[in-house]
Amino acid sequence: MIKKSLFLLPLLCCWGISAVKAQGVGLWTSADAKFGLAKGLSAYVGGEYRTVKGFYNERWALSAGLDYKLASCLKLSADYSFIDRCVESRYTKKGNTIGTYWQPRHRAGLALSLSYKWNRVTFSLRERYQYTYHTPLYANKYKYDEGTESIITEKEYIEPKHRHMLRSRLKVDYNIRKSKFTPFVSGEIYNNITDWYGYSKIRCTAGTEYKVNKKNVLSVFYRYVKSHDIEDADGHVIGIGYEFKL
Repeated sequence: MIKKSLFLLPLLCCWGISAVKAQGVGLWTSADAKFGLAKGLSAYVGGEYRTVKGFYNERWALSAGLDYKLASCLKLSADYSFIDRCVESRYTKKGNTIGTYWQPRHRAGLALSLSYKWNRVTFSLRERYQYTYHTPLYANKYKYDEGTESIITEKEYIEPKHRHMLRSRLKVDYNIRKSKFTPFVSGEIYNNITDWYGYSKIRCTAGTEYKVNKKNVLSVFYRYVKSHDIEDADGHVIGIGYEFKL
C-alpha cells in the first residue's frame, strides 16, 4: 500500500503541473502528519506551498494544530501558521514603484465544526475565527529622477497590519460503497471583521480523497476563488494534498 501511495503521488503532481502550465491556474500543494495524543485529542503538523497564475510564487507555510472532539458530531480546533508570502510590485500614488518582496506573517485560528451523517452523505459546518499579523519591513522603492533621468532606489517602510477574519464553510462528503474514493464539495465565505467590511472572499471547491490505507490519504481538488480583497486575486486553483496518520 505504501508503494501505491508513493507511485500515485508523483502522478498527481505531474497532472497538476501539466494543468497549471496549460491553463495558467494556481497550484496549491500540502503535506500533513496527524497523530493521536489522548482520547478525543489529536495533533497535526504540516507544510504548504502555493503558486498563482501558473508558476508565480505566492507563499509557503508551516502549520501546527490541535483537534479535540467535544462529542461525536462536534469538534474544537486550534492552530498556528507561519506564512511567508510574496507581495507583487505595485505603483504608489506619486508614481513610484515598490518592488516585489516577501513578507512573513503569523496566523492563529480557533474553529468549531459540527457534522451530521445521513446514509452515506456527511454534512459539516465549520465556523473559524482567524487572526493574522503582517510583520513590518523595508522594501525597495524605485523613483524616476527627472534631473538626472535615472532611476533612484530607496527604501519604503511597510507598516505592520492586524487582520481579523471569520470564515464560514459548508462541506458535503459522499462515502462511495466499497470504494477508496470519497468525493466532496464545499463553499466557504470569508468575512473581514477588522473594519466590518463584510465578506471579502468566497471559495467554491470540488474534489476527492483517495484512501490508500489506514495511514495514507491522497487528495485532489479544483477551487474557484472570488475575492474582494486587494491582496488576493480571483482565479482557478488545482490542489494536491497528502496526509499521513500515525
